[in-house]
Amino acid sequence: MTLLDKTTPAPARAIALAITLLVAGIALTDFSLSGWCRNRVTAELAAPGGARRAVVFERDCGATTGVSTQIALLRRDQPLARGGANLFIAGSYADARRGRTGGAPGVSVQWLDETHLEVLHPQRIRILRARQTLRGVAVRYVSVD
Repeated sequence: MTLLDKTTPAPARAIALAITLLVAGIALTDFSLSGWCRNRVTAELAAPGGARRAVVFERDCGATTGVSTQIALLRRDQPLARGGANLFIAGSYADARRGRTGGAPGVSVQWLDETHLEVLHPQRIRILRARQTLRGVAVRYVSVD
């Protein structure tokens, strides 16, 4: 007798099916959140002293999500993770003249000193994450047109 055999009670088969679907869903979600996404580094800037660096990158997870611009704050020798950024995430912005969604918003970073980072970003973007401090670094966001 197996769980999918006709002599197995219906509630047991339903539970087995539910567990199988749950495990498959978790595996698919994990793969879709990291496996189909690509990060393309557009800028990398070391802090004065070189202990940290800010990495600006575009993250593209396929046609249904759009491209985002992200910033990761990393140690000097720490690789960029396959996932999203830990400091800043900005979604695609609308191109009002053409009535469509544009690409990733352009941002730039500059270190003011070892513990202060400035992020310059377009005024009309959709900011999804903007941490004010991270790992002892204070971040100032400046909206520019």
